[in-house]
Amino acid sequence: NWDIFNEGLDVPDDEYDETIEKMRAVNEDILIWDFDQVLDYDLGNKFGVIFDLLMITMAIVMTLTLFAMTFLYQQIFIEEETADIAMLKSLGVSGSSIRRWQYLRILMLVMIAIVISVILAFTASKALFGKIGVSALGVAKFTFASPSIFALIVFPLGLIILVTISLMLSFRPIDNIQIWRVRNE
Repeated sequence: NWDIFNEGLDVPDDEYDETIEKMRAVNEDILIWDFDQVLDYDLGNKFGVIFDLLMITMAIVMTLTLFAMTFLYQQIFIEEETADIAMLKSLGVSGSSIRRWQYLRILMLVMIAIVISVILAFTASKALFGKIGVSALGVAKFTFASPSIFALIVFPLGLIILVTISLMLSFRPIDNIQIWRVRNE
């Protein structure tokens, strides 16, 4: 005879394990699972491995795509602005100042994208995945966990580092632009 209750714990992350252990100590005859045990039971270890592999594959593909797109767009910006860069150089603006402007321009776009993605992560994605979870799992309520503070710091920081590396590699053509490339416009 099994009685199954499914309730979430409203405790800070650092107190979660301790709270589970306290609950287990109250009555050892009652089986209390933590989140990982429930997930393994519901999805099975095979699905967990598949999800891990999918996550790793997506991370690699997204990293390579982001790197390539940043590099490509910066090359296009430099090609389109060759005359302007040559004009700035003829006025005595240093290559490092030009690179700094190019970097700040892309960095502003990345920061705007990060803000929009964080807003969407806390609103639209929770609502969408909540509805999908209810219909797919056949449960009355499905709550999609918000990204952790760690993820909100590490992922944007990693994104900025990746964009910075890509931009540093793409800035080499700026040094090769000569003053005589100024076009009559």
